[in-house]
Formats: sequence, C-alpha cells, structure tokens
Amino acid sequence: MKIVHIETVIHCGPYAESKHWKDTRRVLHASVKKCGWPPGNKTFTIHPQSGKKRGEGNGVVPIKLEFIKELRTRGWTIEGAAKNQLGQELGDFDAVILGPEGPIVAEWETGNISSSHRSMNKLTMLV
Repeated sequence: MKIVHIETVIHCGPYAESKHWKDTRRVLHASVKKCGWPPGNKTFTIHPQSGKKRGEGNGVVPIKLEFIKELRTRGWTIEGAAKNQLGQELGDFDAVILGPEGPIVAEWETGNISSSHRSMNKLTMLV
C-alpha cells in the first residue's frame, strides 16, 4: 500500500519532535506499506466491485490483518486496552504500545463512517 497523504491533527509538546515518535511513526508507515491486496501481493490493487456479493470487494479484514501482523512483530499489543492521563480505561484499540509519555495507539479504518467516528472519539479521549 502506498501512503499518499498524511494529515497531522495534533502536533504539540516535545514528544512530537522526539526520536521515539519519529521511530514509532516510521514503524507505523512501514506497517501500512506492508499491506497488499489481494493477500500475499506486494502491490495494492483496488477491484472495482461493489463487494455486496460473496468473494467480491476489496477485503477489509485481510488488509487490516497484514497491518496488525506487522505491528505485532514489532512489539505492539494487539487489541490492547489503553488508559488516558486521568486513568480512565478507554477500551481496546487495534494496536497499543507504551511510549515514554503514555500509550501510543493505532486504529485501522477503511471507510465505514460510523466506525471511523467511534475510533476518532476514542482517540480524542487519550489526551
């Protein structure tokens, strides 16, 4: 998979410029780039199908699994819980690793707007 655009939502404090964050960001990008479609390919090809019939579509689950598999090999906890700075449990995230200032989480979203909203709401609760 190719990353064509990155939108930084929050960039503040010394951690945003730290070596740890730069290394973590590199790991996240490498994990995204490992994702191929169809499964096992080194490239990513979107098939122009509705996905409504069995065997059609672009395989959301297999794509996410490649991302998660790569993070697991790099020490991330999969389906791990994270707490915010107030100690509130925020539930499971797709992947979590402890950083020097608290948890770093990854959520994989593929276009379902309701699911994307839930993920973004959980992410905003971390700060």
